[in-house]
Amino acid sequence: MGWEAAPEGIMQIGAEISVSDSARADDDDGDSEPDIIDGVGAETGHVIRTSIGGRNGQPKQNVSYIAEHVVGTGSFGVVFQAKCRETGEIVAIKKVLQDKRYKNRELQIMQMLDHPNIVALKHSFFSTTDKEEVYLNLVS
Repeated sequence: MGWEAAPEGIMQIGAEISVSDSARADDDDGDSEPDIIDGVGAETGHVIRTSIGGRNGQPKQNVSYIAEHVVGTGSFGVVFQAKCRETGEIVAIKKVLQDKRYKNRELQIMQMLDHPNIVALKHSFFSTTDKEEVYLNLVS
């Protein structure tokens, strides 16, 4: 098994990754444009509210998460463990600052990937702060 080059310099070891041309069938949004919400959002103990669905004939559903704790931080953002208040499901929310100088393709890539060793994207949304900073939130 050797190293194979993957898109954007990602390396993989002899694994096949399925990439679809359209949005994933189980993607609640069915669209590459996530919802926009106001507020800082994913600080420990804060409630994050957004809506999913509402596109392609799907009913719109309000969802809220409570951020439990920071899982990790990196150069581009922070990952929180959160709990869905409606279902009790534990999720990870990756919150990434959207820098207008750079093209962030992570959302489009996550929507296309389908592999058992890659965490599936449940849905995504944008949030803004009072300083007009825009963050992409990826829920897995």
